[in-house]
Amino acid sequence: SHMAPTPCGMKVRFEAKLTSVSANGRGLTFAVAAYDEAGPIGEGTHERVVVDREKFQSRAQTRGGQG
Repeated sequence: SHMAPTPCGMKVRFEAKLTSVSANGRGLTFAVAAYDEAGPIGEGTHERVVVDREKFQSRAQTRGGQG
């Protein structure tokens, strides 16, 4: 959610905290927040999935007709 605008030139900092890991260890959920010099400006949840790079690239190349 966006809570407040930040004026040009004001410093902004971000925080991310890992809040959960899925049972298989691949799904990660983070609580995220953004602050400027006057206080909070935004917050939310961010989800990521850990992938095997070689397997992913191999599948992508095959799909693109390059494999």
